[in-house]
This record gives sequence, C-alpha cells and structure tokens, in this order.
Amino acid sequence: KSDMISKQRLKGNRGFIFDRNGNYLARNIKAYSFIVDTQQKYDRDKILDLFPKTFDKSRSHYEKILSKKSNGVVIEKDIPMTKCIDIVNTNINGLSKPYKTVRDYPYNELAAQVIGYTNKNYSGVTGVEKYFNKTLKGKDGQRTLVKSKNGYRYEDLYSEAELPMQGRDLTI
Repeated sequence: KSDMISKQRLKGNRGFIFDRNGNYLARNIKAYSFIVDTQQKYDRDKILDLFPKTFDKSRSHYEKILSKKSNGVVIEKDIPMTKCIDIVNTNINGLSKPYKTVRDYPYNELAAQVIGYTNKNYSGVTGVEKYFNKTLKGKDGQRTLVKSKNGYRYEDLYSEAELPMQGRDLTI
C-alpha cells in the first residue's frame, strides 16, 4: 500500500470566563516561541536589532544565545502575542515562529483563588475553572490525513472529519 494514514487532532478551545460587566477573567491567547537554525543562513542583524528592543534585554544576551550552533536555538519561548506582535509581523529569514494556545488571566493574583487555573491539558484544577470544567472545556475533534508516496499530506475524502467543539463561555 502506497499511502500512509494518520490522525490529526483538532483542538476544541476552552470557553472564556467573564465578570458581570463583560471583562475577561480567563481567556485563550496565542503564545509564540522564536527558534532559529544557527547552522543555516539567517538574518542575524534583524534579530539582534528587534529582539533587544521588544524584550528589553541586552544585545549581548541575544548574541550569546545565537552563538550556539544548533538547528533549534530557542531565542524566546511562550511569549503572549501582544508582547511580540512586531516580531510576529516582521519577515525575518531563518526565524521560525511556532505558537500554541495558552490560558490567560488578565487579573493574575487578584482573582486567582476564585477563578483558579488549568493544567497543561486545559482541565480546571481549582476554583471556577475546576467547578465548571464540563461547561468550559472544549471537545477535541480529529481528521484523517493521508500521506502519499511523494510526501504530501492531504485530508482523506472518504472518512468524515470530527469537528472540534468550542467550550461554552461563563459569566460570574
């Protein structure tokens, strides 16, 4: 058989938590990591210009990081999009910008005991996050991917995709 089949998980995001005035108490945001292969050609000058300005760290801090020879040098990790939007929107040769969704609590410690928090699997561990976990929790879906002989992945037209479901929002 020439084609390989694999399953791809589709994330169902957790619902938001609002206060009665409609302010976010818990939400999902994108957090970026910035990785470069220092063994390949990359735009070192652009990185050394933009990163110190964006993160308020010294140029030598980043020069030291970039001096490592590896195909996966992490320059910064898990930075909320609002704090790195300039870098995300700038085309920098050789810089990869993977992101993941993280839970954000704008009021931090102020409401932490009531709101609680989630673990790395997005399940409520304490507070409202735990108590209303079933309501807030999204449901993951999946789709079937086929990998052809030449390495391309495409969606299998003969198997039905299971769409992810968004968790419900909550006002407290």
